[in-house]
Amino acid sequence: MKVCDLKAIADIAKKHNIISACDNTFPTSYLVSPLLYGFDICMNSATKFIGGHADLIMGTLTTNNE
Repeated sequence: MKVCDLKAIADIAKKHNIISACDNTFPTSYLVSPLLYGFDICMNSATKFIGGHADLIMGTLTTNNE
């Protein structure tokens, strides 16, 4: 695993008019919000943070594009 410069990645995508998405499962939205860095779509696993007991399978997609 590597730590990436989210702002730089989002800036490159915007420069080339590419829709960008970030899988934010590991740090969660509590620690990192990729939408604030310029990403178009943010994916999160909600299974372990909402359920926590492997009794459901969930995920979220968020965007700042109406």
